Amino acid sequence: MSGEVDAQEPSLGAALQEVARLFRRRFAERARAEALPFNRNQCQVLANLARHEGATQAALAQLLDLEPISLVHLIDGLEEAGMVERRVNPRDRRCWMLYLTPAAAPVLKQIRRVAKAVREEALAGVPAARRDALLADLLRLKENLSRALPAGEEAESAPARAAAR
Repeated sequence: MSGEVDAQEPSLGAALQEVARLFRRRFAERARAEALPFNRNQCQVLANLARHEGATQAALAQLLDLEPISLVHLIDGLEEAGMVERRVNPRDRRCWMLYLTPAAAPVLKQIRRVAKAVREEALAGVPAARRDALLADLLRLKENLSRALPAGEEAESAPARAAAR
């Protein structure tokens, strides 16, 4: 029948999902081997917070595609470990803004080292020009899909959303 998807045909969505899963798995394995003090999800929170300091818990949860309560539990653990601090939002005392503490710097250095090793493992044999093109293409896919979301759900950057709250 015409219009049917061939089960043997490669699927972009499935390939992206599988690559992302393998990246997460390899990161977790390498993080354990390097004795990183936090699990993969906590590392993901720290790395994203480093790029979006001052984000609200709600904005960070949306960025990470997590339920807010799940993020709260992760933040609680990171706060208890002295990595993250919550500050009252001066525009809205009901929501918290998140910041890294100085103690997070060496952990972030470890996280970045592990992430770089996984990235290099994944890109082995891919020439530099193709790496650049791949990243550009993935960023274009992200942009296209973000624009297609209702009411610009992802169109705004996380820092812009955080500042607006």
